[in-house]
Amino acid sequence: MELKRIYIFLLCVVFSGCYSKTIFFFQNIRMRPLPPQVEQSLYKQNEKGCNENIRNILKRIPEKNPTATHIRDLEIFQYDQGMFDTCYRLYYGLEISQ
Repeated sequence: MELKRIYIFLLCVVFSGCYSKTIFFFQNIRMRPLPPQVEQSLYKQNEKGCNENIRNILKRIPEKNPTATHIRDLEIFQYDQGMFDTCYRLYYGLEISQ
């Protein structure tokens, strides 16, 4: 009976889309602290895409923000929506240098 409950739980997790994982995290390592003008111009962004390649999602970032000079603190989450659908969510900071 206990084994049956475990199988049912695992099936619910696989088919419900509640499983997520971090597949990439990048944080810039700095030797010196950020200057105040750069710190003020760091904007947190959020980008999503389902059934789309991560590379295509990353290509949209400079298209949407042509004035940005650097991407900082990029974190990519993968959400499995059932067995065949995968969605990605990207959190990142945009640096606009003056």
